[in-house]
Amino acid sequence: MIMESTLNRKTYHAIFCFYQISLVFLPLSFATKLILGIPSITWIEPTLIINFLIFPFQIPTLKFSDALALICATLLFPTIVIVFSLISLISLDPAPFSKTLVEIARLSLCSIFAFNSYNFLSQTNFRKRAYFTIGVSGTLQLLFAIYIISTPFLPVPTLSSLKEYAIEYLYRQSVFGFGIPIPRLGGTFIESPPFGLFMLCVLMVSIFNFREFKTKSSVFFILASSFGTLASLSSQVLLSAILIGGIFYFRSRFAKKNILFFNITFLIAVVFLVTCYLALPYFSQKYTEFITGQFSGTSFGERYFHLEKSLDLLSQNIRILIIGIGAGNFGFYSAKDGIFPDTVTPQFIVSEILVENGILGLTIFLFTILFIIKKINKGMGYYGVLLFLALFFANSFQSNWKQPSFFLLLSLLLAIASKERVYNLPSNAEMITIKTH
Repeated sequence: MIMESTLNRKTYHAIFCFYQISLVFLPLSFATKLILGIPSITWIEPTLIINFLIFPFQIPTLKFSDALALICATLLFPTIVIVFSLISLISLDPAPFSKTLVEIARLSLCSIFAFNSYNFLSQTNFRKRAYFTIGVSGTLQLLFAIYIISTPFLPVPTLSSLKEYAIEYLYRQSVFGFGIPIPRLGGTFIESPPFGLFMLCVLMVSIFNFREFKTKSSVFFILASSFGTLASLSSQVLLSAILIGGIFYFRSRFAKKNILFFNITFLIAVVFLVTCYLALPYFSQKYTEFITGQFSGTSFGERYFHLEKSLDLLSQNIRILIIGIGAGNFGFYSAKDGIFPDTVTPQFIVSEILVENGILGLTIFLFTILFIIKKINKGMGYYGVLLFLALFFANSFQSNWKQPSFFLLLSLLLAIASKERVYNLPSNAEMITIKTH
């Protein structure tokens, strides 16, 4: 069978421009509607909406076998989640379908975003432009995060809703060190860990940009995103950042390439280590929370409590053990205890997938992860695998693991690891014609 698709070059570049816009909007998460003073609307990240709209234009640019494989890989796990969730909703307690629908839609849209990202980032000429756009997005987000925590103290012009949000955010997201409150940067994210994950992703992208294209702007983006990652003061993100910094450092050290990059990496690694040393009392408090079983208002203890609740739900019903309670329904069951609201999540990716999608869902998810690791290892070796595992760790303890920035970096690693690049656009061609057997 031969599939032939002809796509106007200008049209394809216009599609990529929309993709670039989606990258600028990448950090506009749920908290954006609170900042704008419109809390009652249903919020879907603009990045995901834009990528959903350009998704159909991507498929004709791929070989038939590649398109089929990518679509299956992209939508397999969301399809399993949909099927298991529908069965759970029918056979178990009547949990609200709206939350299940939101989580399924979010996972599917993130997967589509990953599909689009892989297609564009596999092309050298587009990847360079995407690198710069992501760096700009990260820098703007860092500046806005600093602006938010400054509004309660400085006479700066601002929306009344933003000022109210900033005061509430500082009260909720500050940590105490040396007897004083230290604000954790969050920007347009509801809390600091997803902000830290986003800045960590920008840092990784900027490092890849510097290593591949040696642009001057990438040095600035590396420094800005490093500061943003540090200022999030998120324990899982800081630990992942140390691992990622160490991976890049030793790879540069043993490769003996580019002294400037080696020195920058070394400087950033030292700053990270010093920051973590100063934050030792904070990490000690986290450990105490876990050991003592404290959970109300604490992060480690709360995750441990949710893990126990998940295991309790799995032990109640063989059907739950096999296919779970349905996507987004953990809060519904957890709220019955009267301790947490129905918006709560397990905040640990493994326990969330296990309790909401059962053993079968977790098995399929783990096979998907192993497939990704195999692909990355084939193209990048242990270096790429370690980067993926460090990134996966940073995302595993988020309140919602379906973060677009994580899917973006996953796509970038797969694109870099791919030996067979998706077709580049000829600079002098007016049309793109792709023939595949």
